[in-house]
Amino acid sequence: MIHPDASSPAGGGPEIVELGAADLPEMTRLVERTQPGPFWPRIRELGTYLGIRENGSLVATSSSLPDSAQPCSPTHHGLVT
Repeated sequence: MIHPDASSPAGGGPEIVELGAADLPEMTRLVERTQPGPFWPRIRELGTYLGIRENGSLVATSSSLPDSAQPCSPTHHGLVT
């Protein structure tokens, strides 16, 4: 969920998008940076994954899977709850 009181940097606010196969490299980089828990290259095929992009960069993901990784960039913890 995007925090309702979060301020966005100049250039626009966050964008919520459904993630697909083309997003896998960026999803993997986010997981490697944040190390939130289990993540496998084909895990997004098991459920819906949403991403939050800010200024074109993937800063957080969430999924419909109960025990999957939910990475969030450390610089965006105030934006995502």
